Amino acid sequence: MSANPAPGPKLSVSGNDTHINMVLETKGNGTVAFLDPQRLGNETLTSSTAISVNVPLTIINAGGATSMTMGDGYGIGHVKSILNKGAGRSTITPSNLAGKTTIALNQYASIDCVWEGSNWYVRGLDSADGHGNLVILA
Repeated sequence: MSANPAPGPKLSVSGNDTHINMVLETKGNGTVAFLDPQRLGNETLTSSTAISVNVPLTIINAGGATSMTMGDGYGIGHVKSILNKGAGRSTITPSNLAGKTTIALNQYASIDCVWEGSNWYVRGLDSADGHGNLVILA
């Protein structure tokens, strides 16, 4: 399989509005099942800049330290994944971060942030101050 396989069936929305949501809803205790791996839309950043909240995954791949900003989410439950594979620490300053002001990602660190309506919450950490020495909340 190639890295970018030809597109298959597509489920999309149309119209003249700028922002159109898509909702998949089950009934009762039903769930949405993905039987195959999913791929996230992504961006790769190589220098200090704003992280886009319009794509699910941001890959930071800089040769040294970076300072990033990140805007607010679009709705409760919006999930943003960020990973740093670059050589330097990446310090991210979200416009609103629950209880802290910055997220520092050392090389090989990754996080998920969840928007709750007014703040980003970092999930998956083993303590309030970070995950080992890879992720530091300040």
